[in-house]
Amino acid sequence: MVKKGKMADFNRALLGLKLEVFDRSGLVLIEEESLRMLAAWPLVTTWTAEFETDLPEPWNMVGWDHTEWARLAHLPLEAVLSKWRGLIDAGLIYPDNTLNPTVEKYLIERADDISPKTKEKETKPKSRRGQEINA
Repeated sequence: MVKKGKMADFNRALLGLKLEVFDRSGLVLIEEESLRMLAAWPLVTTWTAEFETDLPEPWNMVGWDHTEWARLAHLPLEAVLSKWRGLIDAGLIYPDNTLNPTVEKYLIERADDISPKTKEKETKPKSRRGQEINA
């Protein structure tokens, strides 16, 4: 468990991480597996603790289950294991289970692009009696 002072360190480091300038040009390089991982990240169970790791603060204060992430992203575990560090290093995800705002907007736009479009039914004006008026 993270002590009170360490939680303040986590929050300070998280804020610093989120304030870093993000280069969105890398978004064009995101392929399907990474998109699935990004979409699943907010759903992954994370917990705070102190870890011995080479990850920078505040990532060294957060743990998660790669197997759960793979299941949520509908990917093989090997795919998640080979890509998770790149998502962190590129600043695409944050240790509080949020996404970089630019990435989040990109995911929403991609989802809109692949979602089936519904045709809006064209309605014609009707008279008081309910008959269509040809304009």
